[in-house]
Amino acid sequence: MIKLFVGDEKGEVQDATVPVRWCVDKETIEILKEEKVKKPYILLVTASRDKEMTRQLAPLDRLIEYIPFQRPGENTIFATIVWDRDEGYFGLWKKYLMRENGRYKSDVYHYGGKFLMGFGEKKEFAETKVIVPKELFAKEYPAWERKWVEFMFSTASKNQCQYRKRRIVAYLIQPFLLLCKFIVNCIITIFLLLCGIRDINFKPLSHLIEEETSKIWQNTAYGRQDKKFNRYREEFESVFVYQRNGKKRPSFFLPLAPICPTVLFIAFYFINLKWHIFPNFSSIVGMVILLTCVLSLSCLVATMLLCIYNLIEKIVDEIFPEKSFEEKLHGYDNDQILICNGDFSTNIKSLPREKQTIYLKFMDFKRQVCKPLPR
Repeated sequence: MIKLFVGDEKGEVQDATVPVRWCVDKETIEILKEEKVKKPYILLVTASRDKEMTRQLAPLDRLIEYIPFQRPGENTIFATIVWDRDEGYFGLWKKYLMRENGRYKSDVYHYGGKFLMGFGEKKEFAETKVIVPKELFAKEYPAWERKWVEFMFSTASKNQCQYRKRRIVAYLIQPFLLLCKFIVNCIITIFLLLCGIRDINFKPLSHLIEEETSKIWQNTAYGRQDKKFNRYREEFESVFVYQRNGKKRPSFFLPLAPICPTVLFIAFYFINLKWHIFPNFSSIVGMVILLTCVLSLSCLVATMLLCIYNLIEKIVDEIFPEKSFEEKLHGYDNDQILICNGDFSTNIKSLPREKQTIYLKFMDFKRQVCKPLPR
């Protein structure tokens, strides 16, 4: 059996990031001993309006974890015990936390409110509901600014701290990146025009934030993906090769297509001879070689450091072997900090001194300055 404690003594929440404490019964401890589990974890899943929102993994002996909610109103927390004998946390991360195309790869929650995980033969899990008032979330930022700050990212900011980091990038680095994007868009558009390609999309030149560069050629003969299009491909080819009705032009039009970019290249060559835009071509080649050597050396040093780290870790494990989970549980049996025995407080100060880790203190501070942004 797993039991969750959320909020203050009255069960009320004071922030949108809520400390959650858990405990288990002695039967669960015995099952872990029988299974010889060295490092069990607790999987915490939140859901709102019949939709899964977040997942978190925490060592079972941490006792408290901070869960940031993403929606106001009623939220549900599910919890169960998981472990991986071979890869430990990394194996659990790959199984439960890894994302693919913006979604978790594994299913633990069924749309409609059913939790698919469970511990032991009875598939036990804990479930508790939390009401999170809207005023506990961070205030909404202006829509125009959020559009500017987050257009380079595939997902929206989860909290104020993440938004502040993106805001720094948006106002210091993003203008330069947009300028580079504009130059690239112009070069691609000019090249396609010189080749006489039909149906070029000019919108990415003026809508740098909303439109991707690939949309310039998306509607051309070289960007369409639909299968039926192959029958009418000629209608979208270069104007130097086909007419709009698909009829092929006379052969003397053909040399005109490659000659346009060729003329541009020759013109640039003679301009460079006169104004010396790149006066020393050999220095450019030298810089490329130098950068290649630096990158190779960096990779070599990183590999050596990784080998040294693995060697030190192996030596430390031999000198100071990790305690078995049975030895750890002996302390829990004495201190009654993991075994369910009445109600527990979610305040980290209620934990034994050795359990008041830097991580928990940092998370307790972070929830006060990094309020979640509602979705």
